[in-house]
Amino acid sequence: MASDFHEQLASLQYENTQLRLSLSSLEEKLEDLECRERRNNLIFHGISGERGETWDQSESNVREFLHDELHVEKANDIVIIRAHRLNPGKSDSPIIDKFLLTKDKSDIFKRGREQQDRNHRSRVTEDFPQKIREDRRALSTYFQEARDSGNDLRYVLTS
Repeated sequence: MASDFHEQLASLQYENTQLRLSLSSLEEKLEDLECRERRNNLIFHGISGERGETWDQSESNVREFLHDELHVEKANDIVIIRAHRLNPGKSDSPIIDKFLLTKDKSDIFKRGREQQDRNHRSRVTEDFPQKIREDRRALSTYFQEARDSGNDLRYVLTS
């Protein structure tokens, strides 16, 4: 009877370990999928608008920002799949945009980084899953210390 109990316990412990490994693998795959889904997204901070503005108004505000602030000459030719405020009830809430082409997203992000160095009123950031944002936040103090020491560091997302 005791040996049956120990065998069942060992079997359950093994099964538990296998389930934990499987769950961990699924969580990694989910995070990877979420990163891929967000890869063409950018978040625009500091673009004023109206409370409760529509998706079309948000898109128009971003296009105006691209043309006027980032000097994208063909801002109207860029295909934006979706644009909306992260908090539609606030007129100063960031706008998240999903671009059709990764090349457009990358070019806009690069221009946004250059513009941010000149003007801190508005900025363009990439869209990451919560876990990656938390990991980056945890690393930020180390990065700041390194930058203060004269090192030029950047985050690199690998998959």
